[in-house]
Amino acid sequence: MPLVQRIVVDAMGGDHAPQQIVAGAAEASLLLPDVEIILVGDAAVLGELLPGMRHDGARVRVHHAGTRIEMDDKPAEALAAKPDASIAVATPTWSPAAKTTRWCPPAAPAPRCSRCARAGR
Repeated sequence: MPLVQRIVVDAMGGDHAPQQIVAGAAEASLLLPDVEIILVGDAAVLGELLPGMRHDGARVRVHHAGTRIEMDDKPAEALAAKPDASIAVATPTWSPAAKTTRWCPPAAPAPRCSRCARAGR
């Protein structure tokens, strides 16, 4: 069984988001073998875009995030006020001791990483 790389992407962040982010993920799903791509953002918006693009549906999925950090938000304040923002949900947790990265979605079963537990995820 091949090793599958998981790529978690904040689909709502960027100057041309989410259209260009979703288009890139769709193309990557066709070109990159053994990759799973998780698009984090407004599921309704992403769900409208993805079907209109050629992609491998078995390797791209959407994970809903309730809000996003806006361009004029102050980053630290916005992250504190919006723990369910797409960037906060998509950002992995790094464990220096284990030299691993763990992505904990909001509905992750226990045990959860300490960062997710503090954020109420």
